[in-house]
Amino acid sequence: PPVAAKPAVEPAATAIAPNGTQRLAGQRLNNAQEQARRSLAANLSSIAEQALRAEEKKQSSQRLKKQSDRLARQQAEREGGVGDIGPAVLTGYGQREARNSLVWALGCGGVIGLVTAITLLVTWTGPRRAALDDYTEPVANNSHGYRRQQIVERGWLTTVAPVTRMDDVRIADAHDLPLGSAKDIFAELAALQPLVDKPVWAASEAASEIARRWDGKKSPADNVAALTKDGKMVALAHAQVIARLEETGIETEEAELVLRFYGPNASPAGAEIAKRLRAGEVPDRAEIASFSGMDGKLLMDHGGHYKQWPVEYEGRLLRFVGDGWPGEWRIIELRTRSRGQ
Repeated sequence: PPVAAKPAVEPAATAIAPNGTQRLAGQRLNNAQEQARRSLAANLSSIAEQALRAEEKKQSSQRLKKQSDRLARQQAEREGGVGDIGPAVLTGYGQREARNSLVWALGCGGVIGLVTAITLLVTWTGPRRAALDDYTEPVANNSHGYRRQQIVERGWLTTVAPVTRMDDVRIADAHDLPLGSAKDIFAELAALQPLVDKPVWAASEAASEIARRWDGKKSPADNVAALTKDGKMVALAHAQVIARLEETGIETEEAELVLRFYGPNASPAGAEIAKRLRAGEVPDRAEIASFSGMDGKLLMDHGGHYKQWPVEYEGRLLRFVGDGWPGEWRIIELRTRSRGQ
């Protein structure tokens, strides 16, 4: 019997063994779970940290982009831009700007063209300046006694001054002399001539009688009235001739210049003009232009040699217009004075 009771104890010991194994297995399971939990937590933490860094980077990138866009819009507005582009609206602004630009360009072109044309009209004195250059050109014969003569013979009259330099000359605009409107007066003068010692126009054969009957106490007009009272003599006071020419539109000084062709001082170039005027022929018109300067050189005779003297000068150029009349410009009057006078 004591031997029979021993096996009953062994099952109890056997029952204890599985419980210890279970505890060890449970402990290992718990450790694995904890390790897995910790690994998962670490992974989640890493993922969260990476996500946070990515979000921060994204937000930073967005901030930089917004800042860049804002700066770009501000720069565009400063440079004339319009910032963000909105819906297109047809306002016609481009067409107006193009039209305004075209009008502005055409206006500028017109102004420039007008200024250029006015400048050319004001400054273009080609033929007149060429006439003055021809007058002052060096002569072929510089021998004493010939040089001066060759210079003055280039004008219409030999009474012009022998100026050899006119570099600073200023030439005024030309204007017309309506000689054709005074043709009746010139036709009347064809039968008369100016007397040398009296301001009277009369026939050459009447000169001696006029000298005999002339009363120095009377005016030229009164003397002419007395001389022509009986109708046997034709005479005109010089002042009467000038007054009648003025009535046709010819000014006093210019009338005096034209009448100089009736005197003895016509140059070789002016001799034909004088001949035709004395015959009663008149061109349609003439053109006259004044000129002047402060830095001229006057040819002066110093006893066997010439000297160029600095002078101020002024004069007139004349040309005739009409069929068969010479159309070149020449000096008809040239006066000088010492500088500063």
